[in-house]
Amino acid sequence: MRLLFRWVGLPVAVPAGLADLARVAKADNCPDGPAVMARIRNTITHPTRKNREQYDRHPDAARVEAWELGLWALELCILRLCDYTGTYSNRLAHRYAWEQDLVPWAK
Repeated sequence: MRLLFRWVGLPVAVPAGLADLARVAKADNCPDGPAVMARIRNTITHPTRKNREQYDRHPDAARVEAWELGLWALELCILRLCDYTGTYSNRLAHRYAWEQDLVPWAK
């Protein structure tokens, strides 16, 4: 995931607006967004006792934010594969639809 983020030109840090996800990353010693996404995914996909205990410690809001981060990255990956270099509505910014950002690799 980290390599994919870097290829697309996305920052690997947990975005500032995802406070619950950032708290989980700090509590679980995850260095960045891709790592905490993988950690949360693993607690859901691999239901070992250790993972279930971690899952129970993670707030629902952090799981939602991990999903939002993954969806944001997926959207940008598709735009990158299509060689798109314009603006897009950043789902993580929680702004009006007409307030758009330039895709990261076009800067």
